[in-house]
Amino acid sequence: MSGEMPTKTGEEVSTGASASDRKPRIAQPPYLQFREAIRIAEQIYEQGGGTADNNLLTVILKNSVSSSSFSRKLQALRLYKLTSSAVVPVSLTEVGLSIVAPKDEAARALNLKSAAIGPEVFRRSYERLKGKLLPQDEFLRNSFMHDLQLPNKVVADAWVDSFKAALETAGLLLARSDGKTQVLEGQTPPVVEPEPKGEERQELSNLLRQDVPPSLERPLDPGQGHATKITLADGRLATIFIPDRLSKRDATRLKGALVGIAAIIDSMVEEED
Repeated sequence: MSGEMPTKTGEEVSTGASASDRKPRIAQPPYLQFREAIRIAEQIYEQGGGTADNNLLTVILKNSVSSSSFSRKLQALRLYKLTSSAVVPVSLTEVGLSIVAPKDEAARALNLKSAAIGPEVFRRSYERLKGKLLPQDEFLRNSFMHDLQLPNKVVADAWVDSFKAALETAGLLLARSDGKTQVLEGQTPPVVEPEPKGEERQELSNLLRQDVPPSLERPLDPGQGHATKITLADGRLATIFIPDRLSKRDATRLKGALVGIAAIIDSMVEEED
């Protein structure tokens, strides 16, 4: 992360008691992890239609209005762009509504990314890492310690955990077969295609199967799904497994993911000598 990253982002906590003895403020990660913030936003939508006053928030947040946790949770919702402010009554933003009540999967994916990197530190870190391999925790910790002038590894580890959890929840981390994790530039919007019928369905089936020897294509245990194994040039096998009992939404997401997998395959090609 670059040195231009501001040190006063996220949530700050003063450790001093008086003006003369006050210690520098310590930048803290959002009080809520992204997944929990989404859960709260969902409850605000379901129970309040997208708006919540103190009475509803005390029920949803499980904190009294006077508690510090109450205000820090509201601040986290704002940092993730799920609400427009931390002042009660709070209302979900367009980003928040697109996540908890999406009109389509593509819009939800874009807004999940926007919310996940809503905190400025997360955004700057993501911009530096997108399209690259995710560094090991040790190096991420050192980056946060340096850029935010954190006093110890405990606080830095909290930033690392919160940052990684946000990217994972937004679908921006890809676990590769070599054990490494890649930071994606964004979820691939799903490709919505009309459902083939009759002869079109048969033609599509033949097209998908024509390059795969029948002996390499077999279902797993009955009721689990379908696996296609493709033999590579060096004798290794590439396996594609799709579970059965898909919903229409599942099918749409899978089709969109396949487009993204094609790009990943291209990125893994090694230049021949």
